[in-house]
Amino acid sequence: DETPSNTTRVYNVDAKWTTLGTGGTLTLSTWAKFDGSSANYNRMLSCMSDWAKPAGWELTIQNASVDQITVGSSNKSQFQYTASGVGPGSGNVYLTVVYNAGGLTQLYTNGFLATAQSLNQVVKPTEKLYIGSLNKSANRWNGSLDEIRIHRDAESADWVKACYDTMASASFVTMDDVTA
Repeated sequence: DETPSNTTRVYNVDAKWTTLGTGGTLTLSTWAKFDGSSANYNRMLSCMSDWAKPAGWELTIQNASVDQITVGSSNKSQFQYTASGVGPGSGNVYLTVVYNAGGLTQLYTNGFLATAQSLNQVVKPTEKLYIGSLNKSANRWNGSLDEIRIHRDAESADWVKACYDTMASASFVTMDDVTA
């Protein structure tokens, strides 16, 4: 990419994205590679400009802990999970967050359940969707993100594992030669 760093890019995002989270269910997933701490919280995916906002959700790395994943929901509801293999130099990790309507939220790393904890139910977002940043100077993701997916449903553990396996293992599905 040859765009100068001081250039602002504007992307048109379908306004229907704000319906994601309606009904309290949502699944977020991304491949993430963390290169090191930024000034504040390292936001991967977020639609909350502050953790105290009454609506939205977020997936971040805590600013002082390079291996502490934070999953957030509406009204100051969040949990932290210390994950091995997430810090700088660790390579890519596949993270999935499943918000269920009853408030139980699951965090998966590389297709396996890492933790399940109660959070406030997800409330339909009212703010912008941020991918990798909140603004140019603070709360930037310091690393790379790939295969970002946001689903309106709470996906199953089998779905999470199958998504990881199909992306991480070339031998997950083998194909024979095509015959006529």
